[in-house]
Amino acid sequence: SVLGVRTPKTVALPFGRYARRGLDVVRAEIGEGPYILKAREMGIGFGVLKLDSFEQLRAAVDIVSQTGQNYIVQEYLPNRGDLRVAMVEGKFVASMLRSPAEGSYLSNISQGGSASANPDVAAVMHDVERIVASLQADYLCVDWLLTDDGPVLGEWGTAMAEFSSLPEPARSQLADAFFTWVGRLLSDGEAVAAADETR
Repeated sequence: SVLGVRTPKTVALPFGRYARRGLDVVRAEIGEGPYILKAREMGIGFGVLKLDSFEQLRAAVDIVSQTGQNYIVQEYLPNRGDLRVAMVEGKFVASMLRSPAEGSYLSNISQGGSASANPDVAAVMHDVERIVASLQADYLCVDWLLTDDGPVLGEWGTAMAEFSSLPEPARSQLADAFFTWVGRLLSDGEAVAAADETR
């Protein structure tokens, strides 16, 4: 990545019936597997497949290419779960550690994973702050896969996926910071609109 943050090897597949054309790139960039295949626009663990071989990937791509979704392939990195860090206005507000159920590869709570509130984020905080600053994001959640080789950036986003499942007190901390920020944005917007009307 541009910021020097470790990320999984990732290949975006061409859309629809052309998806199979991306498989040579997957093999060259990622190797023979295992892989994670997931839709780019879905969340909370829906439609995420772990595939152990190139043959399985090829068959799965033939199926998912019919769905009308865009897909990516990533290298599968064994991990003990993921760490989500929530930032509002450049400041840490909450964190969550999600762990997969026994024998599962998904740590999403909606897919059977479990969560604990506000684990230590010291190992990733410097990189989280750099990502937030680079994106000039007032609100961002940054997820890290916790591998034996250290944290690996999983994704970032502004969606409130699994917000209701966030364990307390992290849920209240995030809600308080997020809605205070949104309220300030709305108030500022109303003030600008009122000033425009008086001109």
